[in-house]
Amino acid sequence: MKDKIREMKLKPCPFCGKKARLGSLGGDKSNWLIWCKCGHAVSETGCGYGDTKEEIIKAWNTRAEDKVKAKMLEALREIDKQLSKLIYPNSLENEILKNANQAIKHAEVSNG
Repeated sequence: MKDKIREMKLKPCPFCGKKARLGSLGGDKSNWLIWCKCGHAVSETGCGYGDTKEEIIKAWNTRAEDKVKAKMLEALREIDKQLSKLIYPNSLENEILKNANQAIKHAEVSNG
């Protein structure tokens, strides 16, 4: 677990882009804080970010755009899946279209 935490690097501050710092409050190694000189901070106590050093690093490193991109990618995959069902309702038609497309490409190359 300690090696995993060591490997986890803090992303720069999402507000100013400068380097973030990690430390424990009061030196008790159970009350973690991540902060930046610009004044933005996240701590695990009372803020709902987690109970461990690893969880607070994940919370700091999570960006809204990461979540948005993941949701958009998931939606695009679902759209692609649904479109495939509409365009190719069964696998036989899908196979026929693939073979036809390959034949067209082969003909284009041969005539090219």
